[in-house]
Formats: sequence, structure tokens, C-alpha cells
Amino acid sequence: FVLFGYPSTSSEISKNWNVISKQKNLNEKTKSKKTRQTPKCKLNKLNIEKIEEDLSINESSKSKSRIVALDCEMVGVGETGEESMLARVSLLDYNGNVLYDTFVAPTEPIIDFRTRYSGVTSKLLVGA
Repeated sequence: FVLFGYPSTSSEISKNWNVISKQKNLNEKTKSKKTRQTPKCKLNKLNIEKIEEDLSINESSKSKSRIVALDCEMVGVGETGEESMLARVSLLDYNGNVLYDTFVAPTEPIIDFRTRYSGVTSKLLVGA
């Protein structure tokens, strides 16, 4: 894979870096003695017991959890199929129970189902 106008070998990359670093004076040390200001971090107090309660694995698969996972599967649309569009949404609770799972009909023609990664096929989208 070659991008025209960009270096393709390590010697070209190195050569380009040398030219750029000289133009930008990146190899020279700055004479300024000012230290760079870093933003101060603000720490919030965490309620560790509350976090542990939320993360605890419930024995009953029917018990509720405040922790969920969202997974979206995308298909390729557009002229080359490189643009992404939603085709499936899944929502799971902490224990892996499916809370929501549905296929979504893309509003543009699908160029690439990306089945190898998404698991989405044309048959699965019928009626979505």
C-alpha cells in the first residue's frame, strides 16, 4: 500500500524527518528557563464502597446491576464502503444478560457488511 507524496521507505522517512527537524529547529535546545506549566489536577473523593457494590457480581442472574455494556456493529456504506453506519445495537448487564439486542436498517446502500468482524449478514437485516 503506497500513499503518493508520502515517504515509503525508512531512509525516505528518516531523510524527511532530518529536513523538518532542521527547519523547525527541533534539535536545538530552548534557551528559555521557563518551566512548562501543567494544569493542576483536581481529585474527587471516591465512594469506594459504592463502586464495589456496583461492581459486585450478583448471584442471581435476574438481579439488577447499574453497570451495562453497549456494543454497536457497523457496516460499510458510501462509494467505497469505508464510511460506517450502524447495523446492530446490543446492551448487556454486568452478568452478561442481554438487555437489548436489535438490528438496525441502514439508511444508505451497504457496500461492505464486514461480516468477518460484525457478524452482520444481509439475511439478518431483512425486516430490520
